[in-house]
Amino acid sequence: MKPISLEIEGLYSYRERQVIDFTPFYGYRLFGIFGKTGDGKSTILDAMTYALFGKVDRLDKKSIKEAINPGSNQLKVIFNFEIDGIVYEIIRGIDRYGHSYVRLYKVVKDHKEPIAEKITEVSNHLDHILGLEFKDFTKVVILPQGKFSEFLRLSPANRADILEKIFGLEIYGEALWKRITQYLERLNASKEEKEKQLLALKDVSKKVIADKKQEVKKTKKVLKEKEESKKKLEKYHQILIKLADFLERKKELEEKLNKLKANEPIIKEKERRLKQAEEIAPLVHIFKEYEQLKSSIPKIERLLKDLRNKEAKLEKKWQLAEKQLKEFAETLPQKLEELTHLEENARQAQKLEKDFMEKQKQLDKNKKQLDENKQALKDTAHILKKYRTQKQALLHRQKRAKKTLESNAFNKEEKRIFNILHKYASHLGKLKSWEEEIAELKEKIEIFKKEKKDSQIGIKKIWQKWLPEIVLPSPENAVDILEDFRLKCEETLKTFDKVLENFRQRHLAVSLAIRLKQGHPCPVCGSTIHPKPAQDEEITAKIEDTQREKHKLEKKIETINQLRKKLKPLVEKLVQINTKLEDKHQQYSEKSADFKKEIEEILRKLGLRLNLKGLKNLFDELQNKFELQNKASEELREIAEKLQQQEEKIQRQRRKAEGHKKEIKHLLSLIGSLEKELAHIKREIIEKIDKKSPEQLLKQTKEQREKLEKKRQDLEKTRQKAQNDYLNIKEKLDKTKEQLRIEIKKKQELTKILIKEAKKRHLDLAGLKHLLLSEKEINALKQAIEKWKEEIENIKGQLGQIKTQIDDLPIQTLPLGEPEATSEKLEKLKKEIRHLQNQEGALENEIKNLEEKLKQKQRLETEIKKDQEEIKIASTLKDCLYGKALVKFAARHLFQSILYEANRILKDIIGERFVIQMSREGFNFSVYDPSIGHIRLIETLSGGETFLVSFSLALALSSYIQKTKARPIHFFFIDEGFGSLDEDLLDAVAEVLNQLKQQERLVGIITHLEKFKQLLPAYILVKKDFTSTSVVKLHV
Repeated sequence: MKPISLEIEGLYSYRERQVIDFTPFYGYRLFGIFGKTGDGKSTILDAMTYALFGKVDRLDKKSIKEAINPGSNQLKVIFNFEIDGIVYEIIRGIDRYGHSYVRLYKVVKDHKEPIAEKITEVSNHLDHILGLEFKDFTKVVILPQGKFSEFLRLSPANRADILEKIFGLEIYGEALWKRITQYLERLNASKEEKEKQLLALKDVSKKVIADKKQEVKKTKKVLKEKEESKKKLEKYHQILIKLADFLERKKELEEKLNKLKANEPIIKEKERRLKQAEEIAPLVHIFKEYEQLKSSIPKIERLLKDLRNKEAKLEKKWQLAEKQLKEFAETLPQKLEELTHLEENARQAQKLEKDFMEKQKQLDKNKKQLDENKQALKDTAHILKKYRTQKQALLHRQKRAKKTLESNAFNKEEKRIFNILHKYASHLGKLKSWEEEIAELKEKIEIFKKEKKDSQIGIKKIWQKWLPEIVLPSPENAVDILEDFRLKCEETLKTFDKVLENFRQRHLAVSLAIRLKQGHPCPVCGSTIHPKPAQDEEITAKIEDTQREKHKLEKKIETINQLRKKLKPLVEKLVQINTKLEDKHQQYSEKSADFKKEIEEILRKLGLRLNLKGLKNLFDELQNKFELQNKASEELREIAEKLQQQEEKIQRQRRKAEGHKKEIKHLLSLIGSLEKELAHIKREIIEKIDKKSPEQLLKQTKEQREKLEKKRQDLEKTRQKAQNDYLNIKEKLDKTKEQLRIEIKKKQELTKILIKEAKKRHLDLAGLKHLLLSEKEINALKQAIEKWKEEIENIKGQLGQIKTQIDDLPIQTLPLGEPEATSEKLEKLKKEIRHLQNQEGALENEIKNLEEKLKQKQRLETEIKKDQEEIKIASTLKDCLYGKALVKFAARHLFQSILYEANRILKDIIGERFVIQMSREGFNFSVYDPSIGHIRLIETLSGGETFLVSFSLALALSSYIQKTKARPIHFFFIDEGFGSLDEDLLDAVAEVLNQLKQQERLVGIITHLEKFKQLLPAYILVKKDFTSTSVVKLHV
């Protein structure tokens, strides 16, 4: 990441918009941001963090609205930066009412492509782009005032979290541990489920399957025997069924033959009747035609009567239609002439109406114009009244402004003092800031004094509780006093050990001497004479006394160690408080001296005897008068311009009113003449068409013409239809008469023929008709006779065949109770076979299921074994990941290169004075001091030492980030911290900073020290103008 430009407006002292272009510094790699304390140097870093994260470090948990300049309505920052060759622009702002906004763009050439505009979306995108959160960014990239040592003072857990993100180890942390835990839970659940399934299959084995197969084999053998018995029984059963069937059919055929023979007389009667019918068959058609004529002649006679009645009616209807048509034709010309006259009047009325409408439109238009002019005249009068009121108000304001200007005018002395104070306005603001700083320092000194006193009292209380017999001269030296006392006690303890050893040796010699017998050689010296030794009880008592004293001394040493452990952090804290107190005392003295000197200089030039508060009140009073003068002068100029504009407006409105009055008079004249013309046209229209409209009248005449024509056509159609109907019915009547004559003649001829044939057979016509049969009836008789004969022959043939089939069977007589008895035996055998088949099928299915279950059991056993191995691996991995152990191990390993680089930088600055170390168990920092061969805690370092250590670590961290390219951040800002260093250390730091020019990154140094201007020829100068607004200027 590399900054391109930064635009600040309304943030802290940056009231006006200021733009900083970082691109000119790319070639230098190292640049400065210089300015006095309070001029707004650090605000540049605040602007960057606000743009990227919406936060300002120094505000802590306060609202960002607190950072808005008092003279501005809103805070706005625009930051352009480049990362991985892509340029981004972030715009973020907030107004006094808390309305905030943010927009993120990708800049492609001169075009900006929107990425996100919602706060959450922008934050997510920036997290992905930067790879660092706000708190991490301010610890390793932008280090604001007071934040250099924060990385060192973080808890090991928080420090580990930052390193985890820097090294990109998040995926190996808690998220991976959770995934492994979930995976392990799933594995265990799967294993338990498989074990349950395996438990359900415990009775499945190869032996069980083999037993079932043996059972199937036995079942198949029995089934085969049953099947053979079934085949023999079925064969015998079939013979019995066939014999029973043949005997049954024989019986049925014999009964049927007897029935047919019983019908033989009926068949002979049918043969006789058929013979008679065949003899008189030629008369059938004649008799049929005779019957038809006999039926149709009465019908024709009835039809003829109806036609004669219709003929008479249609003739009357035709005559009436002729009469109506003639009467209508006589009245039609007169009606058409009346309609033509009405149509002419209607057309003339239409023309008059058209003329009337045009004149009416003109009248409406003129009336509308008249209303508009009247309204305009009314509006103009209202506006004139408003303008005159505004003019009076302006004159009143002018009078008040003149009075204000006169009352706030400077006298000669006030003018002189104001000019001098105006030159020193920025100094007054600075003095006020100094006064606040001095008061704050005084307050902090009192706090530190109280903390010092409380710490001393706490140390003395603990000392009196643990070592009341020893007086503590100075709480600051408590640890050193305890260390000296402990060393003395340890020396005394060594002396006791020597005394005890001597007493033990003497006690051993006494014990040996007591056991020696006179005349026997000593195992030590070989002598046979043994002098009497000292008393053993005396030595034993001395040993016990010495041991008691030693035990007391050991307890004392243990008490000293415990007390030292308790007092060490308290003493270290007291030392830090003393250091801070001395530092604050020095700052207080320096600031107070500078403050007094600056006030004396300003009062000397003014020739006044005032304190800072009086001087500030005097300046505020004169500044207020000056502002009131300017405001009154500006108001008078503005009022004069507005009065002139107001007079011009009044004149324009007067001219407009005169124009409206002339137009109204002209329109009233036009309206009067048009109204007269319209009244005349209306009277003419009424005369022509009364109260009807021309269109309605024309429509009515047209409809009446159409009705007349339609009526004429209808009458013509009615007459024509009546004529046609009459002629048609007359023609039909003639044809019917002819048809009746022909059919009567035909009937007479047929009657003669039939009577003649009946006499031949001595019958009348009714008897002859009875003998007649139709062709269908004759065929039916023939078929019945032939069918009877065929059935007789057929049954006789079937009886012969059945007798032959019975003779071919092994038995010709059916035993009693058969074939039912054999059927029952066969059904019983079939049931037994089905039961055996079902049993066989069930066994085979059971074997199949058992084989499947056996395979499932084997598969489950294999899978459970694999799951156990996988669970073992996953459990081991979970243990390795617990508490971010893997992340911490990797971070600790990777941090060694950063620690090496930090120690190299520290060595360049202060030589081999310090070596930064990190504990193997955690992320605790300490410093090894080779000069004394002692490890010091970070908390015991002085302000300058803490700065140097944290400065070295910050540079090393930034260098690592750039080299790894995991988070390509190509810039680094350092804000203050150099004031606590002596000249030699400043030179060493300057040399380290100079080496940074060789690296591919941009480094900004924020300081008020003039020494760094020689090192940094390219810099940004921040100053405050006379209005206390920060202004930036680039020097390259």
